[in-house]
Amino acid sequence: MNFRKNCFNTFTVALCVAAVALSSCKKSAQENKDLIVGNWQVQGEKSTIEFKTDGTIRGNDDGEAETGTYKFIDATHIQMVIDLNKPGNPPAAGMPATMTLDCGLIVQDSDNIEMKMGMSGPGDTAKDKTESVHFKRIK
Repeated sequence: MNFRKNCFNTFTVALCVAAVALSSCKKSAQENKDLIVGNWQVQGEKSTIEFKTDGTIRGNDDGEAETGTYKFIDATHIQMVIDLNKPGNPPAAGMPATMTLDCGLIVQDSDNIEMKMGMSGPGDTAKDKTESVHFKRIK
């Protein structure tokens, strides 16, 4: 699945799933931000994501590097901005240079998070598309 063509891929869902996962523990935004820092892998896939302490994210989706930023809106919501403009590989025609994602958070424990997000992209026939992704911390 091509992120730029479909505007909805595992990496994007993974980011939101990680965000969703963090909210359910009734922790503060700062506690959840501290908890999310580190490397995570989508369960059953090779896709990975790293949340850094400086608010940046770095991921790998089937060999394609993804970068962006994240910030907590409150203890249960995170906003991510994914950079779609890559050197030598700009976004497809009609696609913006960045994509902003608003996600909820659910924390199962310090090594397992669940992220849920709703999104519709170009060409989607359904108004809302909801995905749930499980992440496991990479140690």
